[in-house]
Amino acid sequence: MPTTTTTTTRADSTSTIADLDNATCPICKADKYLNANMKLLVSPCYHKMCENCINRLFLQGPAPCPECKHILRKRDFVTQTFEDLQVEKEVQIRKRLARIYNKRLEDFKGVLRDYNDYLEEVEIHIFNLTYGIDVEATEEKLRKYEQENKQIIARNTAKQVQEAKLIANRLEIEKKDKIHRKEAYENQALEEAKAKQLENEEILKKLMSSGSTERAEDIIKQARTKRPQTSVLNFTSSSTVEPVAMEVDQEVPDRSAFDPMDYLYEEKQFTTVLDQYYDPWAEPKSEQQLIIARASGYTPKFTYSRAVSAAFGGLFAGMS
Repeated sequence: MPTTTTTTTRADSTSTIADLDNATCPICKADKYLNANMKLLVSPCYHKMCENCINRLFLQGPAPCPECKHILRKRDFVTQTFEDLQVEKEVQIRKRLARIYNKRLEDFKGVLRDYNDYLEEVEIHIFNLTYGIDVEATEEKLRKYEQENKQIIARNTAKQVQEAKLIANRLEIEKKDKIHRKEAYENQALEEAKAKQLENEEILKKLMSSGSTERAEDIIKQARTKRPQTSVLNFTSSSTVEPVAMEVDQEVPDRSAFDPMDYLYEEKQFTTVLDQYYDPWAEPKSEQQLIIARASGYTPKFTYSRAVSAAFGGLFAGMS
């Protein structure tokens, strides 16, 4: 037990030291523990520096990196996305190579083996650049490939931009369609509520004026038979929303943040529950139990509905 405790303590200490190193500027040795507002930025050579050191070292223009002597500019520093700089480096390299190695399966005439070999070659280049293996030779291969495949790269880049715009256009149409359906849903619900209120007022007036000549049940039944049949509050996609025309040279619009409440809940029924089943467990055993059940709002149909939903719910998962 003492050995385990000591090992755990050393591991915690090592983790704490590593965390402090990650939050410390290697140039001025300032850390976030003493300066909570300190912001660390990452250079293209993947060395961290605080904003004060960056402003001081690169105020006059390009200057060598204090760590590796690579020439840097102030605008080259970016905010760190990932905690591990190795991951940050790999992600940036993947983004860079994706702009060059952007061939598709159709560029290989549908031959999957050739396409897989091409993807494997790309992964080898990413690995070499990430871990500093044959960097000069790899960079030379990248320059040669980019020079030889300029037309293919430009064509596939245009395709990617167009596809991104089409997706953005489709999302915009869907958003407008949701707003339209939501408004139609709310308007119909409001109209139905008003119609029901007028119906109740009419029933009360008839009950007050009829006296004992007409039964209340008959008045209510007669009023409800006159109620206009309303459609179910369920709307399909609207055809009134026109697609937004987008040119190839336009920039892809910035998408707004995801709103989890920005859609309409629509419950679709895939099963039909009958009014009566043979289920001795759901039926009240006596008249007294039936009175208690009705007083609490219970009806056997609740049980039938839950049983059917539990039995068949998994069959319709993902259906819309």
